[in-house]
Amino acid sequence: FQENAAEIQRKIEVALGPHLADENFKDFVSAMPVAAMHYYLEHEDSIKTPSWKRRMHRFTPAIGLDLVAELNEALVLSELSYADTVEQVKDGLEVLSGTANEESDGKGDKPEWELLFCDTESRPNKPSHFLAMQKNASRYDDTL
Repeated sequence: FQENAAEIQRKIEVALGPHLADENFKDFVSAMPVAAMHYYLEHEDSIKTPSWKRRMHRFTPAIGLDLVAELNEALVLSELSYADTVEQVKDGLEVLSGTANEESDGKGDKPEWELLFCDTESRPNKPSHFLAMQKNASRYDDTL
């Protein structure tokens, strides 16, 4: 390894130097000995084993159900942008509002969706799109 260190150092400088815009990178690579880089990578590889990765993912904080419901709603809205007709978009918004109203406890505090604009005809540089607004989105403001 030591007899090839200078050759490896030169190959690292040639391979990585042009890809980064920072001019100080060549100085950084030439200042770092190849052996140090090799031992650092070996050390990090020994620490981050599959069991380490499992432990890191197992003890992550839990995701709340409200966040999951919000992400699911955003997913439904993103799928609606691929609808072929205005009626499909309206039906999807009604299903989304109906699902939200079923989850509420009869207080009507879940938002309903109102379609303001919909263009399902795609043209070059102008994709199809729709604009929908949540009605009763805020339980603190009756004017929405």
